[in-house]
Amino acid sequence: MKKKLLISTLLFPTIAISNMAMVSCGEKDGEKNTILLGNVETMDPNNPSAKAIVVKDDHIEFVGSKKEAYNKYKNKNTKVVDYGDDTIYPGFMDGHAHAHKIATERSLEFQMLNSDSYETCIEKLKSWIKENPDSTCYVGTGWQRQQIEGEIREPDYHYFEGLGIGTKWVVLNSEDLHTVWVNKQVLTDLGIDEEFVEYYDPDHKMISVFPEGHEEAGKPTGVMQDDMHVLINAIIPHSADEFKTAFHELEDYEFSQGFTAISDGAMFNLDGSMFDMPEYAPLIETLGQMSLNNELKLRIYGNNYIIEFFPDFIQDLLVYQTLALANEYNSEHFKLIGTKVFIDGTVEGATALLKEPYVDVPGSYGSDRWEDRHSQLEYIVEASNTYGMPVHFHAIGDAASKLAIDTIESVQKRYPETKDIRNTILHLQLVTDETIQKMKNCNVIAAVAPLWTPMEPAYKQLEEDHLGLTRQHDCYPVQTLMNNGIRCVYHTDNPVSTLLPHEEEVGCIQSSIYLASSRKLWWDSTSEEPELDYDSRRNNYADEYVKDRRESIKAMTTNVAYEFGVENELGSIEKGKVANFTIFDTDLINCDLKDILKAKLTATIVDGQKVWPKQA
Repeated sequence: MKKKLLISTLLFPTIAISNMAMVSCGEKDGEKNTILLGNVETMDPNNPSAKAIVVKDDHIEFVGSKKEAYNKYKNKNTKVVDYGDDTIYPGFMDGHAHAHKIATERSLEFQMLNSDSYETCIEKLKSWIKENPDSTCYVGTGWQRQQIEGEIREPDYHYFEGLGIGTKWVVLNSEDLHTVWVNKQVLTDLGIDEEFVEYYDPDHKMISVFPEGHEEAGKPTGVMQDDMHVLINAIIPHSADEFKTAFHELEDYEFSQGFTAISDGAMFNLDGSMFDMPEYAPLIETLGQMSLNNELKLRIYGNNYIIEFFPDFIQDLLVYQTLALANEYNSEHFKLIGTKVFIDGTVEGATALLKEPYVDVPGSYGSDRWEDRHSQLEYIVEASNTYGMPVHFHAIGDAASKLAIDTIESVQKRYPETKDIRNTILHLQLVTDETIQKMKNCNVIAAVAPLWTPMEPAYKQLEEDHLGLTRQHDCYPVQTLMNNGIRCVYHTDNPVSTLLPHEEEVGCIQSSIYLASSRKLWWDSTSEEPELDYDSRRNNYADEYVKDRRESIKAMTTNVAYEFGVENELGSIEKGKVANFTIFDTDLINCDLKDILKAKLTATIVDGQKVWPKQA
């Protein structure tokens, strides 16, 4: 009981649910209006294209012809920006990613990729500590389990002894971002001891312990995976100033890609005063306060993560916490829109939940993270939806997506009014026709990743070994989802999934549109890169490549706005909507397919102001 009380206390700072924060929307100083000229793809079916946009302050005043814009709006105070033959789109949005993790990885963490031993990782950590003595904690990514005397051996917290960092945390994430290796201080601060393990993880599926015969037998080693990995990363004690620096760097990165809004798919919020760390800043509260203080330009839409292994009563409180935090902090540039649950794991880890067993693991169907607790999962969906909040379901395998949609369907039968709630099923690597039809009937959004649709060299053989050839080639039925009337949004899942080679150089938006239509790695047919020794397209290519590129544009603009619940403000270029635009030098809808890879971002505009390229 002591551990249950500790965790529930950590989760809930005092929040006034009744005081809904209001944001002042007074006029901004500046030009009377601005006229943007170019080839405008509005994504408004009633007015699909235009040549001019008039922006007043941070909103769109007019969309139409250049002549009418000049006649009605041009005056001595008007600024005209002519983009010539470039194409102006609504501001692109990433339908599922992990904004806070991108932010911290890019500015507050070090890399351990290609380290040949645990000792090498520690040397890199020591260098990082020396370069950053004032950091509140030390975080890195990229270690791999090492083979020692022919066996895979895990590290433990003893490697961190003697670093001279006092009570600061060390958190090292594995290369595949499924496992975390921490120092003793993390275990102490969070109360992760033998009693904790016995209560929450008696089978040691998430928390490694020292083996029998060891002097610390049964005690946590400091290596944890899956839900514990997500939990630890969600509560790393960065200070408010560190978070602010990281999120401003995130903004620069996302704007350089052409994104004007992004999801944070698995957020978490703790009361840091319980850690005896006064500098600790709760993630959701910090972002919410930044938005209320007008310190954000990038729009961030978050989901509060419901940790699967927590007891029912804590999960129930987490749903209530989501509503309370949303009422306290939601404003123009940050909104907590719902909850997040994981149904299963990944194919490469043989933990995706499948209807048929893994080929190379006879009798194994993967991991149902809600095994024996399906009624609790249904309660979480019921509570979230009846409070007006959608649930985002991580579902890779076909049995996982079936469990997700069956749960939603059951709730909607008992509460018909919840059919208007915009629940989303993420990833959908394998999904049955029956599940797709139910998704349509239940108004469920599909979040899919075109970046994953080809067969990558790193995963091709692993997929084949686990799934067999037939299922491997049935993965990611994007066009089938669209054909059945499912509203699809594209996502990057950045940085949890490693981006394909050269994606950052080509651009995530261009890569997503190209791969949705080609389902083929571009470097297997160009002279810039060595050819692959196989065709990276799956056999379902002819049925599953996206035929109409306009659907791909919608999947990163209007459909994402609908997913985030802001379709009246964002997603298309219409009078009265926010002046967010992404401008490319190429017509991404009608150009030759390979020209998409050559397309360059001209500008990113947010709230009527150019945010990329950055002003000198």
